[in-house]
Amino acid sequence: GVESTENATRRRVQRMITLPCRATPVSRRGGVLGRRILGARCFSTRNEVCVVQMGGTIDKDYPRNVGQYGFEIGEAAAPRVLRESYLAFRAHEVSICQKDSQDITAEDRAALVEAIGKWDGQRVLITHGTDTMLDSAAYLLENGGDALADKTVVLTGSYKPECFKGSDAAFNLGVAIGALQLVPCGVYVSMNGLVHEASNVRRDLESGYFCSSEDD
Repeated sequence: GVESTENATRRRVQRMITLPCRATPVSRRGGVLGRRILGARCFSTRNEVCVVQMGGTIDKDYPRNVGQYGFEIGEAAAPRVLRESYLAFRAHEVSICQKDSQDITAEDRAALVEAIGKWDGQRVLITHGTDTMLDSAAYLLENGGDALADKTVVLTGSYKPECFKGSDAAFNLGVAIGALQLVPCGVYVSMNGLVHEASNVRRDLESGYFCSSEDD
């Protein structure tokens, strides 16, 4: 009857809302070849987020090969976290490099600016190593130009690899995603539960925490 049909439709819609979507290929979006990593089909695309991998501790894991002892940077951690987070918007994954942040070059940062410029959405989340996160944030401020004029960009990372128990990665990603929905256009650094404008952030050398440049 009509009632049973309505109930069936309601159940289908509920499944679409509550179940995360698996990764699916997407066509070029604004010139950036990425993958749609999640997002229910019934939601608007206006809140889409571009998740950009630059490497760093957040993506580190134990070495795959026998006899190796150093950590390796491989698959981006952010998509794994976001797929389990029941997001009500679509996110797309783009990888610029898979490096320890101390090895990131000016060319890598220039490629980052180019990728952001080609993204036709507004919100960009960058996962990055903590050692030179502030250097990349400063580079974006100084060289972003028109590419960042209408963008909200948040950089985050973690002190422990996302795959390790007790990692701060998922928390930091959640704070950064929330910041993307609330702060005006600009470049921000999100670490230690706080969100700072890129022009007003420093790293405390003793604790390793990120704090406002105005803090003692």
